[in-house]
Amino acid sequence: MTVGGLSLGLVAGSANASPPAPTCHTGQISWTPSLAAGVDSTTVSLVEPAGVPIADLPTCSVSLNSYDTSGPTWLTSSPQVFLDHISATLSPTNLSQTLTVTAPDCFGQIDLYGGTTRYDGVDGPLPTPPNSTIGPLFDSWNGGSACTTPPGTTGVTPAVPTFTDVSCSVAIPSFTIPATTGVSYFVDGSATASPAGTYPTSVNATVTITAQAQSGFVLVASTGPWSHTFNPVVGTCGTTPTTPSGPVVSATGSLNESCPTETSQESYGVTLKNTSASTPVLFQVSVNGVTVFTTPSAAPIAAGASYTYTGTLPSSTAGPVTAAFSSAPVTSWTPITLTGSQTTFPCVLGETFTNTPPTVTTPTVKTPTVKVPTAVLPISLTKPTSKPAATLPFTGLPTGTLSLIGFGFAAIGALLLVATRRRVDQLS
Repeated sequence: MTVGGLSLGLVAGSANASPPAPTCHTGQISWTPSLAAGVDSTTVSLVEPAGVPIADLPTCSVSLNSYDTSGPTWLTSSPQVFLDHISATLSPTNLSQTLTVTAPDCFGQIDLYGGTTRYDGVDGPLPTPPNSTIGPLFDSWNGGSACTTPPGTTGVTPAVPTFTDVSCSVAIPSFTIPATTGVSYFVDGSATASPAGTYPTSVNATVTITAQAQSGFVLVASTGPWSHTFNPVVGTCGTTPTTPSGPVVSATGSLNESCPTETSQESYGVTLKNTSASTPVLFQVSVNGVTVFTTPSAAPIAAGASYTYTGTLPSSTAGPVTAAFSSAPVTSWTPITLTGSQTTFPCVLGETFTNTPPTVTTPTVKTPTVKVPTAVLPISLTKPTSKPAATLPFTGLPTGTLSLIGFGFAAIGALLLVATRRRVDQLS
């Protein structure tokens, strides 16, 4: 039978009867073996006096307790920590029972007494020297050896942190904090514990790591604190490298978008690559100064790996799109220079979008001048001689001209004659 994770062996009958039986007293019971041997189990029986019928034997209760103590004797046992309890009822029909409790691991105490009170600090006070509060007490044991861990705690041995210097194949020095249940690690006196993981540092830096037990644990065989100074590369690798400033990371970015109307969605994609030698990194993407994506700290991007983030934004949102990286866990964000044909969004609130077709300009066609070559032919052209105009004798005037003058005078004379006659007629 198990009570509260404790082993209980019973020869017959049942324990913890309700209501409890009267308390057993000295002379009514016997037990074996004696607790003086440091045992955690004993068999108790009713004493059967000679000449007394079994039916006339008493019914009574008895208990066995165990405690963790602060010392190996009764006087050095305080304070005590309650460990285990078991009760049993003896009667004419249940003459014997075996009681077993959890034994102390280190200094301890085991008590056999009458009654069912637990004496656990709640149901009855804890035993406190020099006067026992347990009674009637039939038998007891004090002893054991010193514990490596205080009562109620678990001993843990912290794993040892590791340190990695720069070398021909390692560009950035680092230290690794292991994961140990019940142990917290602190770097360079920080009041905040550092989670398990690998942390980059710099050449010539000195890092000191200490370990502390968490609640309910105690450090056992700890070799800390651990301190290490990171040395530069020596040997045949070449000259001593300068102090690395952190992971070397490059990134490429492409932004693909469409903006047919002011209410449309723009799509874009950013591809980032971790080109550090061995350090995982976290990436961050922002638009217009607002972070839209950050790599989960539990899933950093491994050295040499790439990650592509895609998203959409209303066309009324302006750029630019930016990116940054940090080693894991985050210490500080370092900007990444994005390459690509576009780095901002052109569709800004207030712009007007129309479907006006582009103006088509018809080019002017210029007719080239054709020059006809001139050939010299072997032909002679002679202009005929003009015939002289006719003239009157003595004057030398052309006959045509004089005829016109004559006709002019005749016309004038006729006009004067007509005018004279009209005048005469008017006077008559």
